[in-house]
Amino acid sequence: MLDAPQPSQHNEHSFLSWFGAGGCCVPVGTSLRDGVSVLDTGRLAFAIAVATVTFLCVNENRGIVNWVLSLSLWEPLGKLTYGAYLVHPIIIRCYYFQQVMLFHYMPFNQFVVFVAMVFISYVVAAMLHVLVELPFASITKLIVTSRR
Repeated sequence: MLDAPQPSQHNEHSFLSWFGAGGCCVPVGTSLRDGVSVLDTGRLAFAIAVATVTFLCVNENRGIVNWVLSLSLWEPLGKLTYGAYLVHPIIIRCYYFQQVMLFHYMPFNQFVVFVAMVFISYVVAAMLHVLVELPFASITKLIVTSRR
């Protein structure tokens, strides 16, 4: 069973930092000028939010975010992420270059295609992990231990 995060010493600064990090990720504005300002500052705000969360998690200001990010559920996905990153452009190009009709955008269809691309990318990444990475890791381990 998963243990819930233990309450820790949260001071006002860490609470404000968590609140600020969350606030940086929420775009505000409805007009065209506001949209342009969000586009201008959005990446910077996101980078500041990620840096703040990383800083708070590393400096013992542990909370539910650190608990969620520390779950063992993320370990297998972390091993496959780089492989999925490498194969997903190939999979996307294979899908879209096979289309014989003009593309008509519908949000639900786009969502289904997105989920399928992610799933296929991780399946191919898992196959590459088993067929390429693990054998080479064992060969490397044999070579390194035989030299000692």
